[in-house]
Amino acid sequence: MNELNLINEDKFIIYNNEKYISAEDIGIYLDYKEPAKAILRIYNRNKELLEGYTALIKVQVKHQKYFKRYFTKEGFYLIGMVSNQKKSPEFRRVLATYLKQERISGNFNLFGIPTKKRKNTFKEKFYRLLHRIFSFFKYKLIGA
Repeated sequence: MNELNLINEDKFIIYNNEKYISAEDIGIYLDYKEPAKAILRIYNRNKELLEGYTALIKVQVKHQKYFKRYFTKEGFYLIGMVSNQKKSPEFRRVLATYLKQERISGNFNLFGIPTKKRKNTFKEKFYRLLHRIFSFFKYKLIGA
């Protein structure tokens, strides 16, 4: 669990152009005895928190079709944050490290807002130049 890969990417499925993971796989990852039931209990207690991060997806097993609850990566992270399992504090530490590395690498944007580089105005360029000049003379006068 010390590596930044929080869960094997093979466990995720693509649904509506987004990656989802089953409640059972999350429960197994967090070491619950009854994985799917435990995660569904967490979901029922925290519906307002997890509402946008889940979907009921129709699956087929041996000629039977039924709906199964899946969560997005964000939903998986939120479940790990509210879980009280012994593995949860370690999960939270690994998640914090993962998010920090994503932010440092530039892949992470907290609010999902695309950042645009805007051009500096003449006034901003002029003040930046003045700041550099004064900093240079301050450095030369003090002799630091």
